[in-house]
Amino acid sequence: MARGMTGMVRVALASAVVALAVASVFNVAVAAAASAEDVVDLTPETYETMVTDPSKDVLVAYTASWCGHCKALKPVFAELAKTFADEPDVVIAVVDADTHSAIGTKEGVKGFPTIKFWPRGANAAAVSYDAGRDLNSFVNYINTMVGTDVLPNGKVLPSAGIVDSLKDSVSSFLEAAASERDALKAAVEQRLSSLDARSRSYAQYYVKVMDRYKTQGEAWLTKEQARLSGLLESASPGSITDSQMRSMRRRLNVIDYFVRALGSDMSAAADDAADAAADAAAPVADAAADAAASAGELAAAAGKVVGEAAVDTLKALNPEKEL
Repeated sequence: MARGMTGMVRVALASAVVALAVASVFNVAVAAAASAEDVVDLTPETYETMVTDPSKDVLVAYTASWCGHCKALKPVFAELAKTFADEPDVVIAVVDADTHSAIGTKEGVKGFPTIKFWPRGANAAAVSYDAGRDLNSFVNYINTMVGTDVLPNGKVLPSAGIVDSLKDSVSSFLEAAASERDALKAAVEQRLSSLDARSRSYAQYYVKVMDRYKTQGEAWLTKEQARLSGLLESASPGSITDSQMRSMRRRLNVIDYFVRALGSDMSAAADDAADAAADAAAPVADAAADAAASAGELAAAAGKVVGEAAVDTLKALNPEKEL
């Protein structure tokens, strides 16, 4: 009996191990599938809802399974979807317009692949995509059409993170006396609600920078600038995600902007001081010039008198000689 129970336990344990192994394989397969689904595969049931969603910007490739150019486009679209993975309102999609011919006919597809961009907004019409079919061309196109700032491999545009409408606020904050900075920071916070979602998320970091500058001054800006630069330069492949890299690059852009603005303010102050010094020195210089001119005139007059006296003396000594 004991031997039989032992055998049953072994069978149960073996079954459990197999079940765990199968579950592990299944989970890996699900994760891989989820990763592959970054490019949305549209069907007749999902197509219309996706391309007419007023909150989404959708780039759609109308493809055919037998098309060689469509097969070449597939890895490019996969990288494109990865690049915009942190932009939930940007959708990279494909639809088999050969199999689902009604969609192809409705959209006027005459060749494969045909690519169209569906901008967000109610009743927005599709725009034919006629630019290059390499990754950079697609990325530049979407950034231009949508206002995003991403680049492949965790990089961002040079302007990423910068909120143009806050430039004057930054200058005013840096120029202000310490006692006035709380009010200026609060004014920026009040403006957050009027910004679009992307600018609002960037502006929130402006508020954090103002807080740190208010308590720690210029030293914190230079220290944070060096810290972020060092992290980005020393990051090995795979040590941080593309999303983390982009976040750090945006923050570094904002810090760089504050540093440049502070430098501009200091330069402007130096220029003003130089102008004031020049204005103050001008009367002194004018007086010195007038004094020099008067001295020159006196010297000339004295020289003339001395010269005439010398001539008279010579005439007296030599009355017969012409001088």
